Amino acid sequence: MSKRKNCFPLNCDSNLGFNDEQKNGGKKLKLMPRNVRIVLIDFSNSFFRVGDDDQNEIRRWELLLKKKFSLQQEGKKKWLLNRELKYKHFFPIEFMNDKEFVLNHTKKYGYGLEFASPKLKQDRDFLMQVIQLSKDGFKVDVGN
Repeated sequence: MSKRKNCFPLNCDSNLGFNDEQKNGGKKLKLMPRNVRIVLIDFSNSFFRVGDDDQNEIRRWELLLKKKFSLQQEGKKKWLLNRELKYKHFFPIEFMNDKEFVLNHTKKYGYGLEFASPKLKQDRDFLMQVIQLSKDGFKVDVGN
């Protein structure tokens, strides 16, 4: 059996590393296999049979994962909706240090810097952006 000279490195038999040994400074070095196995189990497949205790354990883990993902989605939705609200007296703590939120709130409603975190209030570049937004948003029409 002849070896292929021009083969892609991952497809070459010589690169698999099964029971291959290499000399390294007088020592033999055993190479590790480069194969990866992934086992996927379809929890909804009724043909997958295991013992009752194992099945109950798998079902419990499946339900816990579903609950976790549902709660994450609900939380993200609530967070996105709350981001668009008008806050008159305070910013929720999750938005106090969010530059984008404070800038957008200031742009939409004309106020909000006073509710920002002290860290944001000390950021000179951020303050310049807020001042620029204030100038653009509060132009007074003098009339004729």
